[in-house]
Amino acid sequence: MAPPSIVRGPRERLAAWLYTGPPGHLYGVLADLAQLGARYALQRLRARLARAAR
Repeated sequence: MAPPSIVRGPRERLAAWLYTGPPGHLYGVLADLAQLGARYALQRLRARLARAAR
């Protein structure tokens, strides 16, 4: 016996597209870049403070 097909409504399809489509991928890239920038800035600050403490 085949499983019943699942019918999705327009709101659920829109939500899925927002998460898994181009907007979701763009958000993922921007979040990754923001985290990379923050880590880079913190590393530079730590290095600057370590040089100043000498």
